[in-house]
Amino acid sequence: MEFEFRTIKAKLIFAFVTFFMIGAFITATNLWFNDKKERIAEIISTLTTIDRKIQLIIKLEKNFFTDETVNSVFYQTEESDYLKRRHELSLEINRKIDTLKHLEEQEGFGVEIELDSLADRLTRYDIIFEQLVKEVKRRGFKDHGLEGKMRNYIHAIEDSAKNHPIDRVLLLTIRRHEKDYILRKDTNYLAKLLKISQLFKADIATKIANVKARDNYIKLVDDYANTFKELVESEQVIGTDHRRAGMKKDLAEIAYQVEVQINEIDDVVFTKSIHIRENLQITLMIIIAIGILFNILIAMYATKILSQPVTELSNSIHEVIASDFAANINLTQFNSKDEIGRLAGDFTFMLERVRSNISEIREKSEKIEQKQKLLLDSLRYAQRIQYAILPDKNELLPHFQEYFIVYRPQHFVSGDFYWFVEKYEKRFLAVVDCTGHGVPGAFMSMIGHTLLTKIVTQDKIFNPAEILENLHFEVKEALHQEKMKNDDGMDVCLCMMEDIPPEASEPTTQVRVVFAGAKSPLFYEQSGQIQRIKGTNRSIGGRSKYARKPFQSTEVIVQKKEMLYLCTDGMIDQNEETGKKYGKNRFINFLKNILHYDTRTQKACCEKELEDFMQTQAQRDDITVMGVRL
Repeated sequence: MEFEFRTIKAKLIFAFVTFFMIGAFITATNLWFNDKKERIAEIISTLTTIDRKIQLIIKLEKNFFTDETVNSVFYQTEESDYLKRRHELSLEINRKIDTLKHLEEQEGFGVEIELDSLADRLTRYDIIFEQLVKEVKRRGFKDHGLEGKMRNYIHAIEDSAKNHPIDRVLLLTIRRHEKDYILRKDTNYLAKLLKISQLFKADIATKIANVKARDNYIKLVDDYANTFKELVESEQVIGTDHRRAGMKKDLAEIAYQVEVQINEIDDVVFTKSIHIRENLQITLMIIIAIGILFNILIAMYATKILSQPVTELSNSIHEVIASDFAANINLTQFNSKDEIGRLAGDFTFMLERVRSNISEIREKSEKIEQKQKLLLDSLRYAQRIQYAILPDKNELLPHFQEYFIVYRPQHFVSGDFYWFVEKYEKRFLAVVDCTGHGVPGAFMSMIGHTLLTKIVTQDKIFNPAEILENLHFEVKEALHQEKMKNDDGMDVCLCMMEDIPPEASEPTTQVRVVFAGAKSPLFYEQSGQIQRIKGTNRSIGGRSKYARKPFQSTEVIVQKKEMLYLCTDGMIDQNEETGKKYGKNRFINFLKNILHYDTRTQKACCEKELEDFMQTQAQRDDITVMGVRL
């Protein structure tokens, strides 16, 4: 059927086809505008990523100087996980800078020189750090490097002193100045040591008649003093911290310059991105205006033949579009039942729906963004609070030869926590799994931590079974469970440890371990095997058919240097892609296979075991595994 162009129907069809074509063009323009915004956002995100990775590098370097420089294994193998991870991060940063340069070529923000300068600074930073690592290796620790060489000389001097009538007070003074410098890093002790060394050599020359023995002894003193001087010079090259002269200070200054430069680039990009967005917005509005103008021209042509209602309706529609669907602009109403009347009614309905949808979308979007920001800020702050109550290495290392902790909350905060208290030479250690995870579990963990500390330190209850009974009562009281009828609670693996005094004057070699568990077992090493003690089949808090079943304490004697393992059920109940759980037997076999490793390696093995088992499967619960060597 052919439409006669003179009819109202045909003209309206023509007008609407034109309108939708313009709409499609505006939509395509808007998509291009969004793509432009995404590239700008990618630049800003990449800058943020670079800054975050640089902060990670600084943290790794701090951990390296804190842990590895006092680790003899590092000087033997010259390998460090910190250095390896730092190298990987450095490569990632260089790739991100290359990405920025590529985006800069596309967008033209005018920061190409700054990016080249940033890359040069980072290269210089890496070079200084590599030099610093070499100097650290040269300086050495204990039996390695200059410190090891110096100790060899002083030990040889001390051995020779046993066979000669020299002034031992001078020798002890030399050792005291050496130790004072090692502790305080004050170069005044170098001058003191060199002065005492001269007096010591004079004493040797006076008291040792044998020329060869005397010359050898004096050479040992000179070699020791020179090596000590080299060590001091190495310390000065390294720098004791970021505030004093040395490579550490150079690193800190360059890191600060890098951070400032990243902020400057970010400011330039942010300012120019606003300008680009404004230009794009103006361009988009111009295109919309051109579309509106084109529709007006079509309407003007149509009004030559169409009646006055068509003209009024067309003007009304364009007024609404020009106002960007403003609420105070409405379409002209027509009471006629012809095509114009029906069209006016349809447009009125469509306008109301569009306005309603736009308003609803904007309102919901703003609320969602606000709530999401508040939620994430709250969770991050809660995470810092929760980590603050957990025992750190300063609390644990004085009481255990070594330890490791795998602590992996399912979300930001965890329903698991680990706890340690020492009272009257009794050590109390627990790993606790509270009901739920995330924020509810974190609240329970705070309650559990507070109550355990109170029961042991204030109430002075030391029997693990009695501690659990009191914890059960305190949890029910704190949560008003008799009234509220809630079943929140916790599973606990609790140990009390104390050294067994030896019968003779020999050092203590055995530890008495008293365990009580609330649905949680204890795993411990005995003669190279892993033993398990089951906990009482009853949880802390809540209502249970086992509520009247008393908690039982079990005592075992464990040799020093053997391991205890405390854990929640997070790892054991974790499932793989097929739905199969990890399981207790597999966990026991895994512990047996890693017993001979140090705890640092055991932790790495445990994390790798989890990753290999889970693969792409999501973590289903909070996971805590703790191992301590008695």
